[in-house]
Amino acid sequence: MDEHTARRKANRRLVERVGNMVMADQPHLTQSEDRPVWRFDAFVTSLSHAPRGPIGYIDVDTTTGEVLATDRAVEEMRRHGVSLQRTVTN
Repeated sequence: MDEHTARRKANRRLVERVGNMVMADQPHLTQSEDRPVWRFDAFVTSLSHAPRGPIGYIDVDTTTGEVLATDRAVEEMRRHGVSLQRTVTN
């Protein structure tokens, strides 16, 4: 799977599970659990500022196209995003 298609899948999952103001960026081709994955850092976005973060990462299996994000990872990204926003606004 090419990086562009993997990024679209990662962004879709981030919007669905983390929030509509989170995007996948800075791809790295790496190994996870003995399989090749595209790993994208997740950033909080806004029209009023540059992307902030990363708040975590999301993997996409390069062979199957499966998005690999556990419930725990999703919750951690949410917490980091909220924490980041609080830090910036204070």
